[in-house]
Amino acid sequence: QSSTDLARFAEARPVAKGTKPAKFAVVDLGRDLEAAVKAHPRDAQAWSDLGQYQLHVAPDDPEKRRAADAFEHAAKLKPSCELYRQLALAENDANDKRRALERGLALPAAGCPAAARAPLLEMLGDQYHRAHRERRAEDLWLDGRAADPSYWPIELDLAELAAERGVPSRAAAMLATLEKAHATLKVLRAEALLAVRRGRRAEAQKLYERVADAEKDDTDTLRELYSFARAEGATAAALAFVDRIARARPDVLQTALDRADVLEAVGKGAEAHEALKVALTVAPEEARLLERDGRLLHRLGRDQEALPALERA
Repeated sequence: QSSTDLARFAEARPVAKGTKPAKFAVVDLGRDLEAAVKAHPRDAQAWSDLGQYQLHVAPDDPEKRRAADAFEHAAKLKPSCELYRQLALAENDANDKRRALERGLALPAAGCPAAARAPLLEMLGDQYHRAHRERRAEDLWLDGRAADPSYWPIELDLAELAAERGVPSRAAAMLATLEKAHATLKVLRAEALLAVRRGRRAEAQKLYERVADAEKDDTDTLRELYSFARAEGATAAALAFVDRIARARPDVLQTALDRADVLEAVGKGAEAHEALKVALTVAPEEARLLERDGRLLHRLGRDQEALPALERA
């Protein structure tokens, strides 16, 4: 029997002569996958499995390109759209990503049927969009939509492109239609961002609330809702969002600064200082915290405490 539980490690010691075998054996999936490709070097699936592990489970130094090398081996043995898509995901350089996608799209129909081309065309369009070649990106996305009209991420890309081109009403209509068929969080976030751009804060707030309800630890969305609460002067709501962000990301010190801002704004300077003091026990040399605390203490008339903090900052 195998186990990946570290608590079982002591039970997995080598078996001494005359003793019973251990009930559990420690499993190293990466080692097993590497052994599989060595034992079956012509097995495309074995190389693909290793690439998936190195890309998603145990990413290595990007400069070593281990995941990309594994997918490249697999694609040479059994070329397919999906393998070249995975290769593009594993590549770090934009040119290498583009070349991988173009190689996949160059495959004959047997290796890359029409519907399977859509994800590659979407990714390739995104690469050109990042390079500020919007017209080329649009052509690729339209080709992708023609290849597979049900592949909705392309419609999302086209809607965002319409918004960038200054046609927000068209973008909003496209996103509304898309939401009816695919009410995913990605679509809701895009609708919320567009609503903010159009100055429709109430609409954006409702959309962000839907996202936050579905994904409790989405700190970007929680930060947007925190900003809305601050703008409305809703102190309790703002502090509640700060608490949620802190629970989701206790390592982010910005939450301490946000909490202090809210508390000081409602005249609770002493509580704001205590919030910063707690954060400073975690990061005593963080300049932003020291400076913020020093300025706060100065406003509270506690200059003897403020000066050392400002000097340290």
